[in-house]
Amino acid sequence: MKKIIFAISLILILGSYFDVSQRISDTVNANQSCIGLKKVANLDELLLQMYRNIDNHCLFNMKGSELEEVWGIPVMEYSSTSNEEYKRSGYYDESFPSMLRVVKNSYSITVFGGRQDSSLVKGKFPILLPPPKQVYSLDYEENPPHGHVTEEDLKRASAEIPKNTQYETWTNYVWFNKYKSKNKPLLVISTDIFEWASSPTLYKNAESYSKHQPLIDRTFNKD
Repeated sequence: MKKIIFAISLILILGSYFDVSQRISDTVNANQSCIGLKKVANLDELLLQMYRNIDNHCLFNMKGSELEEVWGIPVMEYSSTSNEEYKRSGYYDESFPSMLRVVKNSYSITVFGGRQDSSLVKGKFPILLPPPKQVYSLDYEENPPHGHVTEEDLKRASAEIPKNTQYETWTNYVWFNKYKSKNKPLLVISTDIFEWASSPTLYKNAESYSKHQPLIDRTFNKD
């Protein structure tokens, strides 16, 4: 009888242990910590840290102020539009247009500035990343440029484009997460008619990138 009671007790204890272990595991997976975050010296280093954390949503789970502290660059939450927020971020600084900075919201993290010290300004893909996993052209008629573009604009832009650039006009370059899951982030660099790779963006998932989802949907595994 004592052996039976002992066996039942052992089963209950083990069951409780595995249940707790599973719940801890689930919590850890749901709140995965970012890896390799540290102060960044330039745009290429920032893109590398974003790419290293593309397999989960840890960057989206962090507050803008936390990212700002660890990266050492201005990080503005999209909802923050007060003058105080702009002043804190350096918005009114004369060097702001070229300053490396990030704008974060619930579905994307976009990088601005910092091009002067990067591989992008040389017309190269991010030097610390593997080549993009997918490249596709956009339809000019369906994606017209913002505002009126003159011949003078095109000439000026053409003069600024590096020779032997790896980028094509009006094209999107995409880096996927290793799971090829549409529920996990993807990194995108786009060009326009000026063939200018601008504002690299980490999207939270494929739905956040829904405008072009039909073009990339076949790449993802079924979740």
